[in-house]
Amino acid sequence: MSGKLVGKRYMKKSKENTDYTTSAALVCNLIVKKYGYTARITRIWEMLADALAIEEFEFLDFKTIRPEFESYLVDRLIDWNSGKEIDFTSIKEAILVAGDFTGLEKILLGQDDIEDRLWGIFLAVSNPERTININTIKND
Repeated sequence: MSGKLVGKRYMKKSKENTDYTTSAALVCNLIVKKYGYTARITRIWEMLADALAIEEFEFLDFKTIRPEFESYLVDRLIDWNSGKEIDFTSIKEAILVAGDFTGLEKILLGQDDIEDRLWGIFLAVSNPERTININTIKND
């Protein structure tokens, strides 16, 4: 599904998109600087905590996360790396049901720019040498 529906945001991007938002650029640069070549999509929880500027997810128990969630993320990264457009809103929704979160964490994960932050993570994971010049970004 493409475009916007009333009350629901859809954000689809491919790795060829260069209309970076400030949030996507800042998160990409943060992840590249902190993780470099060790950035893996399977480390999503660590990178997402960094993207949200929290120490860690309080209730998140890695043993209770459904194994198909990691497989889903790996499949999305494969799609992304092959040039396909992926829906970051769907990824956000998958994250929200993958684990247990505090009320504050749910609010943070429900922010309007969370899809942009996820986009930044995918940008960094797919190219750990990428740096996005924040000064060239025109809109958010």
